[in-house]
Amino acid sequence: MSSAAFDGKFITVDDIIRNHNKTYEYQIRFTIGFAVLLLVLTALSIVGVFLAALIRRKKEFGIRFAAGSTMKQLIILVYGEMLLLIATAALAGLIVVTLASSLIDINLRIDGVTVLVILGIMTALSGICLIPLTFQMKRYMPTDMLRGV
Repeated sequence: MSSAAFDGKFITVDDIIRNHNKTYEYQIRFTIGFAVLLLVLTALSIVGVFLAALIRRKKEFGIRFAAGSTMKQLIILVYGEMLLLIATAALAGLIVVTLASSLIDINLRIDGVTVLVILGIMTALSGICLIPLTFQMKRYMPTDMLRGV
């Protein structure tokens, strides 16, 4: 008879999965934290770019305001432009990820849920970015906007 005897321990698939997840938990948390940090930095960059564009386009907004546009319409215009820019960037990102995953043989699946999550994040990001832009636009005086000051 052999000396190897059954010791009464069973390892289930759940145990294997749990051990695997514990092994990579630090890396998963680090990756998620890094992604959130990048998202916050991206949001701050977008706000900076749009604030600079807003200041540069002050005279244009003054002309639109003098032609009868309300401040609400100008804010909606800026929001639409921002949403279009972010949507284009999100679409370009999805295309790049899809192409890159096919080139390096990673089977990334981009389904409807992924697209909806990206659209939700995009809408929330643009909404958050709109807050400082709205405050900046509401401080503009119509005469200053016409002069471009």
